[in-house]
Amino acid sequence: PGPPGPPAKGIVPQPDDHQFFASEIESRVVINLEDYHEKLMFMELNAIEEQLNTISEGELGSEDRPARGCYDLKLEMPHAKSGMYYIDPNLGSPLDSIKTYCNFASSLTYTCVQNDTATSQLGYLNLLHKTVSQKITLPCDANGPFSLQPYSSDGQVTIGDRQSNVVKMTTGPCHMISKMHTVEFAADSETGNLPFTNTIRHNQQDFHFTDVCFY
Repeated sequence: PGPPGPPAKGIVPQPDDHQFFASEIESRVVINLEDYHEKLMFMELNAIEEQLNTISEGELGSEDRPARGCYDLKLEMPHAKSGMYYIDPNLGSPLDSIKTYCNFASSLTYTCVQNDTATSQLGYLNLLHKTVSQKITLPCDANGPFSLQPYSSDGQVTIGDRQSNVVKMTTGPCHMISKMHTVEFAADSETGNLPFTNTIRHNQQDFHFTDVCFY
């Protein structure tokens, strides 16, 4: 026999074609899934942004986009005219917003709401303003003092006597024909006395308070 040959080299197994293609497909599927999730997330973020833009497109003071109060509305819209607007003093859902008359005619901004507005919203309006006022039209011979019930209390307060200085009462001139005059009650919002919830009864007739204004 001849001389021994070189040592045998290890046999390197060749990759199986099916296994190679399977792993290749699997890696591509993983990459495609990652792309899909990224695109899906991008689409969802775009949809949310569009919804937010739709909400903010409404004009401030509208039913869909109420202002916190007339003062805030005036800050954003300096040329706004006096009129009816929607406000939401508690800045919650627009569903509990209230229709309000905003008076921009003077240097002060008045937020005037109906006397039967929800107590919670009145509370927030008190916090946001310094003064609250309320008017009532009465016969000229009805000059007080008046025993009235604040919206925030079960007790009554007497307004118009010399001992009462918490609420200021101003009596307007008597109308010559109707024999009626306007009585205004005003107080610091911190007192919580206004608005009054009840009517004033005079000579067997009930007289109701008008809207309450905050400024």
